[in-house]
Amino acid sequence: MNSILNSLSSSPIANVMLKDVSLDDYAYQLQSALPAGTREKVSLAIPTVGFDKKVSIDLPKYGLLQGLVLKLNFTIANTGTSTITYVKMAQNFLLLLKSAVLSGHSREICELSGISNFAKILEMEAGVKQAILNAGLYSLSGLTASASNLISGEYNLYIPMFFPFFDRLNTLIDMEFAEPINLSFTLGSANQVFQAQRSSAFNADKSSVIAYYLQMSENDVRQRQNAVFSLEKPTSIMSFSSYPEVPVVYTAPTAVGTDPVTLVCTPPSIRLNTPNLLVSTTVIVRCTSVPSGQTLNQALIPIETLEFRGNGKSLYSYTFDEFALENCIFSEKKGSYKMNRYAPSADLVPSENVFTHYWSLSNSPDFFSGGVSAKNLSDFSVNVTFNPSVTGAGTYVYTIEIVHLYLNIVSYSGSSGKIGVSMAL
Repeated sequence: MNSILNSLSSSPIANVMLKDVSLDDYAYQLQSALPAGTREKVSLAIPTVGFDKKVSIDLPKYGLLQGLVLKLNFTIANTGTSTITYVKMAQNFLLLLKSAVLSGHSREICELSGISNFAKILEMEAGVKQAILNAGLYSLSGLTASASNLISGEYNLYIPMFFPFFDRLNTLIDMEFAEPINLSFTLGSANQVFQAQRSSAFNADKSSVIAYYLQMSENDVRQRQNAVFSLEKPTSIMSFSSYPEVPVVYTAPTAVGTDPVTLVCTPPSIRLNTPNLLVSTTVIVRCTSVPSGQTLNQALIPIETLEFRGNGKSLYSYTFDEFALENCIFSEKKGSYKMNRYAPSADLVPSENVFTHYWSLSNSPDFFSGGVSAKNLSDFSVNVTFNPSVTGAGTYVYTIEIVHLYLNIVSYSGSSGKIGVSMAL
């Protein structure tokens, strides 16, 4: 007998583990399959689009809604007698999407915060993440040698919208069965894309929402609907939604002199007002105002310490070095993290200082693995400390944005297809 196999036969623990063996993985077998299906891609016209504007469109009833991508086309025009106009890109332009909401008959079903969406992209595996970023403005023709300026021309900005419904096949919204669903999204300001905005404008006629549907044969569709929808009781699925706290604006201590200065910024404890059952909380600090003569690049500032508090005690605390480490160890986040304590570079690589604490024990969308009931905590708050390096005298203003991902139960009426949130606390 092989020496290794012989050693196992003499091990008590190996004999316990091998008591009930299965040869399934060694046996030849014909695997089962999903019903035959195909993906359909539909481009939906946007009636109008602009900075600081909310846009609303109805989604067609083509099948199981599997994905949504916002395609924004914009033009950078020549100015004056110049034949080339350079427009410098800001940091973190994917945060141009402030929020997106799915609703049915004016009832909100799910909100996707732009911060939550950005964090999800950053936490994907490196190759997947880079492919998504490359479809945006990260790899463009028409860039100058500095790799941060766009010449005059026409460009597309792609922003995938990762609604929690798209995480797995058994939570996709059945658009054929459900009542009409509306998508609305809100964009931020121009300085989230352009540091020097010049003559840049969105082109509504060339912008769109790309919707992806999973389609099956009519027979398979009817079998699925008969299996999951019932006239006797509503069909309920576990999903998630975003709760953005009111942003906190903080004016930093005044910097003096012309050399880089490290500011010590410790805003007062920030009260968290969400009443929901939370699975994660994301915090970012964004520089939103700089002294006259300096360029605002919307950089995300590194957070040095973060402490969540409730019921008069510390619930969980981090230092800067621990964020990515603990997310990789405990939350199955295998992406490439580029959190940086130093001033972001002027090229197209954004600062990625997005800090997410996971209250749940697992990152799997298939089951609930714990969280915190904010409704049942007194004095629920977070303490944030950040130390940005600034250059020159003047006042710097920072905005602290906090978004929670919370659990909800979405229910369909088996008789009417009415869909809505039945529980979220």
